[in-house]
This record gives sequence, structure tokens and C-alpha cells, in this order.
Amino acid sequence: MIKKILLLILLITLTSCAQNKSMDNKDYDQKVTTPSDVIRDGQVKIDEISYDIDEISIMEYIYDENGNILKQLRTSDKGTSTIEYVYVNNVLMEDIKYVNNTLPSSTYYYYENGKLVETRYERNGVELITKYYYVDNIKTIIGLDQEGKALHTIKAYFNESGNIVSSSTVNEHGKVIDSKTYYYENNLLVKVINEEEDVFKSIINYEYNNLGNKIMEYGINYGEADNLFIILYDYEYYSNMLPKKVTSYLVRTLLTK
Repeated sequence: MIKKILLLILLITLTSCAQNKSMDNKDYDQKVTTPSDVIRDGQVKIDEISYDIDEISIMEYIYDENGNILKQLRTSDKGTSTIEYVYVNNVLMEDIKYVNNTLPSSTYYYYENGKLVETRYERNGVELITKYYYVDNIKTIIGLDQEGKALHTIKAYFNESGNIVSSSTVNEHGKVIDSKTYYYENNLLVKVINEEEDVFKSIINYEYNNLGNKIMEYGINYGEADNLFIILYDYEYYSNMLPKKVTSYLVRTLLTK
């Protein structure tokens, strides 16, 4: 369980967006495109094929005056989770996560010369440390257990725009457990291919609305039973066009080989 938690933390840090994103009124069309026209009566209809919705979740956001997320609330049929964010001089220093009625977890962020160099995750007496190293366009992320042993190492490569273009994850035994390639259009991530030993693990595609917010995520997870998944995102916005409420609709279906 500790290894899974740590790997999730490592992956999130690679693709997370800046939390202080804002948009001037002149940069958007008042009519925001949404996927709501394909959602009807508990089903998603795409290319004349209807799929049952497996899960609906709602994300709600509260921001400070600088556009930083102060609070994030997620609600679904599996329960609720809340993340509260703490900033110092507009820099994220801590987040505190509450899931249902369990003990909260905290993640602390440490920087040098404006770059994240360490995070510390704490929950119920367990502490996991993640170290970040930078050389040119390469970021190396090492997850450590409480004894300082490396559990996972991620090496990520970035292009001149600062977008990640490839990454590989190595476990504590030195085995590459996944290799990802990232593709962009107009500086937006549109596809991620995940492989292990030249075998596909997943292919994920992304589509966006006219504000640059993700409205669809779809792809295939490969394994003993390949499955297709689709996630649609429907937005409500504040007057400054920061997302206020995001409702996601998850569809999953098995593929016959």
C-alpha cells in the first residue's frame, strides 16, 4: 500500500498544472463548449453508440485572490474527499487531505532557487519522502521509504516549452515498470502512450474546450481483459472563468479480443 501511495504522488507531480492559472476576459469566447449534449438519461452517446455511466463525481473549487486553489472538494458515490492548500508568498507549502471520516494526510513542499526539491507525505505516523533533481531538461524524482530506501525512480524529459515528452519509472529492483510518451497539439496534451517492455499498457487521449480545460479523456487499458474507458467533464465557471464545479462521467466497457 505504501508503494502504491508513493507512486501516485510521484506521477501526480509530473503532470500537475499550475494552480494559479487565470484568464483575462478577452481570451475566451463567452460560449464555452461542453460535452453535455452527449449525456442523456444515465448514458453517454458517442458515434451513435450508447454507454452506461459507471460513476459520476463532482469537484468543487475555492480560490484566493491570486487564483490559487484554497480548497478542493470531491463528491461521488464512493464518498467525499477534501484537500486544503496552504501558500506562503503565493507558493504552495502544504496540502491537507481528508477522505470520508479517516485520519487526514499532509504533504509538505520544500524549494530551492524556486524549484521543488522535496515533498514529505505524512499520515498516521507514516512518512514518505520524495526528492527532485534537475539537470538541463531532465527531472529525476526518487521516492524514499522511512528508512531512506528508494522505492521508485521516475526520470522525465521536457521540451523547450516545459512540457513533459517522455518518462520512465523504475521500481526498487531496477526494473522499468512503465515508459510513457506524451504528445501535444497547440501546447495541450492530447495523447499519452504507456508501455512496459515494448508492450502497450494503455493509450489515453484528451480533448479540450475553448478555454483549454479538459472535457474528454478516453482510451484503452490493456491486460488480461482489455477495457475501453471514457471520462467526460462538464464545467461551471466563476466570473473570471476559473472552474467552480466540474462534474465527471466515467464509462467503462470490456473489449473482446
